[in-house]
Amino acid sequence: MLDFLRRLTPKKKPVVEVVDYAKGLVYFRCLNVALEKGLTEATAHLPDGEVVEAELEVLDCDNADYIYSGRVRQPLTLGMKLAKHFPPALDEVKPWYEKREITRLDKVLMVMSPQLPGFKAVTYDITIAGVRLDCDGKLEPDTQIQLRMDFDDHRMQPLQMTGRTVWCRIKPASNKFWVGVKLDPIADGERERLATYLEHVKTMERGVVSREYRFD
Repeated sequence: MLDFLRRLTPKKKPVVEVVDYAKGLVYFRCLNVALEKGLTEATAHLPDGEVVEAELEVLDCDNADYIYSGRVRQPLTLGMKLAKHFPPALDEVKPWYEKREITRLDKVLMVMSPQLPGFKAVTYDITIAGVRLDCDGKLEPDTQIQLRMDFDDHRMQPLQMTGRTVWCRIKPASNKFWVGVKLDPIADGERERLATYLEHVKTMERGVVSREYRFD
């Protein structure tokens, strides 16, 4: 009898809020029903307020944060829209004065900023073009931000930078947030100082001492 009544009761169409898009996967919250793995039709709310009727393939759910992951099946244009809303800031490879590949460093350094929740955060990873911050609160994308980064080397003065937040997502299994910041161009001397630090730490991680590590 209960099964019969369930079949007669119209199902609620899922209403989802898209919170991230990366490497072809869409991450979203469902605002009105619990979703199961598989295909589902949903009303998707995008970061700019646009509402799109979509077919999504639900792949997984992070129970700690109630964030679903999946793929967009229809419409095909939705994936392109999401790619514009959530650009891969920290994976961009940009040429610089030596045209090297950008070195990404997994490093915890203290960062101060008047725009950050609590006015401070720590870095999660760093490149010459951007930084991922580990923050206590959410910071909206497209926020202009001033940063002061303190190095773990007494010979180096703090680095003053400006940039723009390009994405924000919940850090897995925590109540913190990851914030991706695309750095504005900085003076050649400061850029070289940061690049030298990144290369030195990478060299030390490989167990090789570099004579090129200097700040004079």
